[in-house]
Amino acid sequence: MLVLTILGVIALVLIIIAIILLIGFLIRKFDDHCFDEFGYDFLRTSLVMLAAAVLVLGGSYWCDEAIRNGGDVLNGLILMMIGGMIAVGLITYTIWKTNLFYAIVITLLQIGVAALLAFFGMIVLMITAGLIVLYVLLSSEAQPVYIVNKD
Repeated sequence: MLVLTILGVIALVLIIIAIILLIGFLIRKFDDHCFDEFGYDFLRTSLVMLAAAVLVLGGSYWCDEAIRNGGDVLNGLILMMIGGMIAVGLITYTIWKTNLFYAIVITLLQIGVAALLAFFGMIVLMITAGLIVLYVLLSSEAQPVYIVNKD
């Protein structure tokens, strides 16, 4: 039974990797089609949409923390507003460079991909930052400080 469970997990991981590679391949083919048809670089503008999604998600987290701690929510609102303005500008640019049908499809793909990447990217960033802090704390040769003249 354990062997079947392990094989099932391996098969699931391989299927997930295959799906991710297929999605990447399809996005790349769509990027090539958009560039040949309209001269529009889908992947480069997707990075801009990713930045907008990170700003909106980061601003949302900032607002939530400020509300929980009784702080000022203005910084989070400003981040969300800047992210929203970038997204609206990118949508306008997409409509200007392509036709309306492609603009709708491209925008939906960009928002979906960027939101997923922003969410998981923030989690990976937090884990990476935590690991770096742990590495610095554990690998430093800091000595304890003793206070001699305490008044």
